[in-house]
Amino acid sequence: MMKSEEIKECEGTNAAAFKGGLTAGGAAGGRPARRGPGKVLLGGMLAVAILTGCGEGYGDEFGEEVNLGSPITSVTIPGGAQGKGPGGEDWVYVVANGSPAVLSVLDAATGELAHSFPLPGVHGAWGLDVASDQTLYIGTNRNGHLYRWVPGDGAPESVSGGRPFNQTHLHALAFDEEGAVYAGTYPDAKIIRYDPQTGEVTDGGRVAAETSYARYLAWAGGNLYVGTQSEPFFIRYDPSSGEGEKLSLPEGYAEGDTVTRVDLVGDYLFVRVGGDLNVYDYRSDTWINRVEDVAGFSRFSKATPESTAYFVKGGQLYVYDLDTHTASPTGASIPFSARSFGWIELDEADYPGSTLVAVGMRGDLFHYNPSSGESRVIAGQVEATPISIRSLSPGPDGDVYVGGYLSPREMARFDPDVGEIETLSGGAQIEAMTVFDGKLYLGRYPGASVLEVDPGEPWDFGNNPSELFRLDGYGQDRPFGLTGAGDRLAVGTVPESGKLGGALALYDPSSGEIEVYEDVIENQSIVSLAYRDGFLYGGTSVWGGLGIDPSEPDAKLFVWDVEQGERVWEGVVEPGERAITSLAFDGEGMLWGLTSGKVFQFDPQGREVVRVKELYAYDWPRAYWQSGFLDYDEDRQVFYGTTQGRVFRFDPATWTASDLVESGASYFARDRHGNIYFARGTELHKLPRP
Repeated sequence: MMKSEEIKECEGTNAAAFKGGLTAGGAAGGRPARRGPGKVLLGGMLAVAILTGCGEGYGDEFGEEVNLGSPITSVTIPGGAQGKGPGGEDWVYVVANGSPAVLSVLDAATGELAHSFPLPGVHGAWGLDVASDQTLYIGTNRNGHLYRWVPGDGAPESVSGGRPFNQTHLHALAFDEEGAVYAGTYPDAKIIRYDPQTGEVTDGGRVAAETSYARYLAWAGGNLYVGTQSEPFFIRYDPSSGEGEKLSLPEGYAEGDTVTRVDLVGDYLFVRVGGDLNVYDYRSDTWINRVEDVAGFSRFSKATPESTAYFVKGGQLYVYDLDTHTASPTGASIPFSARSFGWIELDEADYPGSTLVAVGMRGDLFHYNPSSGESRVIAGQVEATPISIRSLSPGPDGDVYVGGYLSPREMARFDPDVGEIETLSGGAQIEAMTVFDGKLYLGRYPGASVLEVDPGEPWDFGNNPSELFRLDGYGQDRPFGLTGAGDRLAVGTVPESGKLGGALALYDPSSGEIEVYEDVIENQSIVSLAYRDGFLYGGTSVWGGLGIDPSEPDAKLFVWDVEQGERVWEGVVEPGERAITSLAFDGEGMLWGLTSGKVFQFDPQGREVVRVKELYAYDWPRAYWQSGFLDYDEDRQVFYGTTQGRVFRFDPATWTASDLVESGASYFARDRHGNIYFARGTELHKLPRP
């Protein structure tokens, strides 16, 4: 922990006031302790008070950093596969998101856990598939490795030599007739080829220059068929030439309708576009059928000997006849979108012959027998994994609320008075939170939905929190900017993948009315908001949804007249700064903002930038929305915040900053006692203030 010379001079005067230490439970005089299911007592940990600054007659003190553990554990499964064990066992493979992610091998008949392997450095995996020799391959997120596991062997091994060709995500996988493995990538929409015979990994080039995602793959007739996410392309890729040919989508689709699944089913390709299943004959290059409103994320089953395939629609399992090209419900309800389908043999009277098995996002297994019509759901014994923290916020009750990354089924709440973490069900991915009029509001991805929490009522997801509205009808996906604006709630958003231009929404809780203003700052997202005296102040990011490059060079600050419903000022704070990630007012009514490495002051009266100062040097990455936070402490008249892995203190009187935490920190919140909270990956950390 860094301390300046000025700070050291104060210690002799004030240090005696802080002797005796501090328990993690916090100070006396707080609310009565809440106790109940899902809570873990964290008291009894001692932290010694350390003086780290000078206030007005007293120290600006924080104790030593306290690790409160991982508040969110969950089972979230992006992809799955089905294969055979070394003795012919029927196994289902899933990788649960986490830090690290964990590969679970489940008995396909019982759901029991056969094997479990942590994958160090891996956060999740969309791409799982099984080769004809029953070897499992896994393409991973963020660290971009290709793993291989031979059933019965030791732990999975990376066969890609690290991150191949600087690709961070290996998405869907496919195999050719020779057993070579192909992976589609992000961020350069490449095709990566791995040859198990030689161990060679080769770069097949980009499938299209206009997109960042080679998201879905299927091998058919000597070519790869590729669905892209950020642009609605359906591409036939020739691996011998490395060239991709864009194929026409069926009639009736508008620009922006995204390809969200490609699977080879019998002699046809099942291609989901928008929300519809489209059947494509790759031999004649013709679209031959469409089934509307098919469940998202679902894979399509491979054809059975009876020339039928299966998919999910409206919570029902449907069967598709590949001879007549007709679809009909089976009568079986399935409570999830399928991460994979496979076929197994069960030695049960009600499940004769072949039984369809599917796995869902939370690890449950679904069985359906076409002969008897019987179906069931059984629990899969998938180990819950610690989930990376995505958002932090104080609530109206002064507790600290925690959201997790990539759609966990839980949130968490930390009570600083008794040192308890409480598990809260149904969180999904909460991008941002704010307190307004005694309620807590949550901005959730995907679909840019906004939820309301009454902390005085029991937590009951669906009722409390309840969803107020969604902005996906306006092409929006991530609500990062949240703040109260007079008698309304203001929401600023990032658009869907492949799109530029966020939206500003104003919601009236008393009437339920919502006003949505699109493209407030042309081609820029709205990622930070602050409000004072009838005006909203917004900070933008030049990046839109994933998979599209910015069109503008500099982030902007804008002023919005709430009653008139119009922008009254906009400007560039500093050329070269590409996102304004946080905004906050000081006690004098001046607006302060944080880009990533720079802090600035803005005069709301004169509507001009007063000064900009670099705190930390920074090279802007490929995409950046909201990773810095700034919070004003009225008692100390200083700002606290996080950026670039640091927790810092900034004095607006002297324009100087000092680090309270020097690395590894992200997100930020303060509780009702002024204690600071931040994340280190999956862990919640606290800087206690006596």
